[in-house]
Amino acid sequence: MEELLYNAALRGDLESLHEIIAKDNYILDKVLVGCFKGKNPLHVAISTGQAEFVLKLLEIKPKLAEVVDTKLGTALHIASANGDIKIVEALVEQIKPKLAEVIDAELGTALHIASADGNLRIVEVLVELSPEMCMACDRDGYNPLHIAAMKGKVDVLKKLVQTCPRAAQVIVDQGNTILHLCENYNQLESLRLLLEIIRDPKFAHSKDSNGNTILHISVFGKHLEIVEHVLNNTEINVNAINEVWWTAMDIYFFVGNRPNKDEVDVSIGKFLGDAGAKRRTQLMMLPPTPSGEKLMQTTMVVSSLFATMAF
Repeated sequence: MEELLYNAALRGDLESLHEIIAKDNYILDKVLVGCFKGKNPLHVAISTGQAEFVLKLLEIKPKLAEVVDTKLGTALHIASANGDIKIVEALVEQIKPKLAEVIDAELGTALHIASADGNLRIVEVLVELSPEMCMACDRDGYNPLHIAAMKGKVDVLKKLVQTCPRAAQVIVDQGNTILHLCENYNQLESLRLLLEIIRDPKFAHSKDSNGNTILHISVFGKHLEIVEHVLNNTEINVNAINEVWWTAMDIYFFVGNRPNKDEVDVSIGKFLGDAGAKRRTQLMMLPPTPSGEKLMQTTMVVSSLFATMAF
């Protein structure tokens, strides 16, 4: 009987569904209590886009929407991944906000999935159900705002920031802020939006665990448009030093000021110079003379610094 129900869900065969239930009134209850041997028919129907079949299952047994599979995925995860707004809306009517916050072992919450896909309509439905989903982190420590920013889903990012501004302040691995993530993934429009919405001066000045501002890493990454935007649209300290006492101009001389430099290198150097950026030595800033142990630590920091920026 389980196989018949599976095949009916696969095809969206409502007639077969009614026949199966007529023969076994408790077959859907078996799904609820974990005694069902086959795949969850609701999940199967959602995966194959059988909207009418899904709606009928929810009408007959609403609690099917609450069943979690072995990977901690729910019907809402599957519907969000498929981008099926009709099914998402139907599921949202049946589930409690806390269930919407269930974190899939691989993909995070349903909001992570919709944010990654840039599906604004589904994002709107989900945050209305549970605004706290904006704070949920996936296995990599990213919340939905981080995901939207890294993937350049600007409309979704705007909605999420407006819904939960504090989620944009969450720090991730290596001390990276959401602005650092925008730079790492070369997402100028995401960075531009965040700087427009979040007016806190400290936001643009934030440093990662190696002391790098977004200017340091955008110069290292040769992301010309981001360098230009940060210099022209923020009050960032152009001569801030990182953990190894390098300014953005020091980094430029390390990666960009070479005999075979290209147009991007030349432009970045000009933007930095016009903004008053200087090398550490020009600022008369000298790091303290390191002990042997401190020198070893500094060497490790330099290695970490460039490994992080290269990411």
